[in-house]
Amino acid sequence: MDPTTALFSLLARMLPALGRWLKPLPSPVLRLEIVPDPAQPHLPLKVVDNSGRNQVVFGLTLHNDGTLQARYWRIWLASRDSTITIHLESRRQDTRVTREHLTDGKWEVQLLTNGPADVVASKTLLPIEGRHTVNFLQKPNDLYLDYKLDAEGMQTKKGSVCFKFDWDTQIVRVDEGQKES
Repeated sequence: MDPTTALFSLLARMLPALGRWLKPLPSPVLRLEIVPDPAQPHLPLKVVDNSGRNQVVFGLTLHNDGTLQARYWRIWLASRDSTITIHLESRRQDTRVTREHLTDGKWEVQLLTNGPADVVASKTLLPIEGRHTVNFLQKPNDLYLDYKLDAEGMQTKKGSVCFKFDWDTQIVRVDEGQKES
């Protein structure tokens, strides 16, 4: 057998083992869901007046679709415009909201764990209790919030959430147009 054929034969036998070896390691895989106001879960998301500004009150749920628990998780949200503000609240002892602030012409806010005991178990969800809001002046057809999710052992996931408005009924539909990264 010539050396080239022997090399290809060896590689052909090694490829299945190489595929098993390169298989991704178990990790958390977080996913963010915007849900109706937890105080009124039977009602759809709606726009309400908040002292002359439009406001949407919503709930947040963090899903872990991965094979490992998510420790030291973090949710980062940002508006795409300085007139759109975001407020997150945490009623959990193990989490904290970092100061909401204006950076590069957009409002940013973060919610993160205080320690390793606050986990999202594998294949479960974690409702983020509290009153979360997005506030804005005009009546846009849609409004985008960018997000980042990460946890220990997980590659940061980036995406966007789109609030679509029906101004006749004041009802808000949420599309989670995620940009995977």
